Amino acid sequence: MKDPFRGQQNTNQNSDNQIEEDDFDDALPLTALPFHSALYTGYTTHSPDDPPYPGCDETVWYRYTPQRRVELDVDTAGSDASFHSRLRLTLHGGETYYLMVCSHLAEIPYNLHLRVAPILYSYFPLLNRPVVNAE
Repeated sequence: MKDPFRGQQNTNQNSDNQIEEDDFDDALPLTALPFHSALYTGYTTHSPDDPPYPGCDETVWYRYTPQRRVELDVDTAGSDASFHSRLRLTLHGGETYYLMVCSHLAEIPYNLHLRVAPILYSYFPLLNRPVVNAE
């Protein structure tokens, strides 16, 4: 089965080992879906314009502007922190959405994986047929 999260990937670190998308103003754009970002959080920082969130110091920012209404599955599976998060979001076309990712264990750097993929629905009803024994 094809992995629905394989798509655009990012490992943005500049020459100073700073993560380029760790500030709201430099949020990494999701330009193609599915999207996968992998980065090491040891170089992330807290910015003065980050919203106050208890226990969340170092942040990574992403942004996405869908062309039309879309439902997304967003998760951090594969990250080596002691947590994994998963969201299902409905976004409206033409609006820019920002996603802040942080860990409550910010003092312990980890490898962050963020995957974003559209939720695909089948528009064909399941056929109610009995299972036939092939023997």
